[in-house]
Amino acid sequence: LFHAISAFCNAGFSTFSPNLMEYVGHVTINLTICGLIILGGLGFGVIHNFYSQIGAKARRERITIHTRLTARVTIVLLLAGTAGVFMLEYFNLFAEFEGAHSLKTKILAAFFQSVTCRTAGFNTIDIAKLQDVTLLISILLMFIGAGSGSTGGGIKVSTFGMLLATVWAFARGRSRVELFRRTIPNLVLYQAIVVFSLYLGITVVIWFLLMLTPIGESPLHLLFETVSALGTVGLTTGVTPKLTTVGKLLIIATMFLGRVGPFTLALAIGQRQHVESY
Repeated sequence: LFHAISAFCNAGFSTFSPNLMEYVGHVTINLTICGLIILGGLGFGVIHNFYSQIGAKARRERITIHTRLTARVTIVLLLAGTAGVFMLEYFNLFAEFEGAHSLKTKILAAFFQSVTCRTAGFNTIDIAKLQDVTLLISILLMFIGAGSGSTGGGIKVSTFGMLLATVWAFARGRSRVELFRRTIPNLVLYQAIVVFSLYLGITVVIWFLLMLTPIGESPLHLLFETVSALGTVGLTTGVTPKLTTVGKLLIIATMFLGRVGPFTLALAIGQRQHVESY
């Protein structure tokens, strides 16, 4: 029950000392935990929209643009993350998985790592043993995070999708951004840009301050710690226990900002609209 709630709420807390590392090759546990993480990370609006398609309501309610964007970006990130971790760690960390079921274990481990970096915090492998390039992929996944209105953090997959759509539209010389044959209002684009910029700014500042603390860790590991806290993920390469009092206070503040920041900011921007007269 504890692990089911922890997974759906994207908390990542485990009652086992090594987290879920002892179950790295257990298909049922891996798929159940991953399923709960993904479901909790989609967002309650997306879940409700999918549920509305069941039965008689399906004729009255349509799949929204937000639901389509969240579902598609989530699938792409999960597949890309799994492929990236699998290829990069196949001859590194995954080389330790010997036996007849080693390939299955490697695929499960790569998939679980791709899912848990979306703000869950569980781990079935030793994060500290990952290559730097794999840590960088994990950082990108943690920075993006889960869906809007979900139990996860990050800038949200909808924000990331909006930014990609904006870049793609203007790269083709379009004057407006369209998704699924619908024009996206400029206010929504501004919200996405502001949330991304705020997240990036907080990450750089906290990362810089952590590097000033005398703990002797590599900059990449400190960046991983910063993004993990800001995305309310909870994964660590082992840096957390080594942090000084100032460092721990910085991480606490970062977790708080990551939990309430983007939604509160977007809501504030949406309610404070001013029309200038020229």
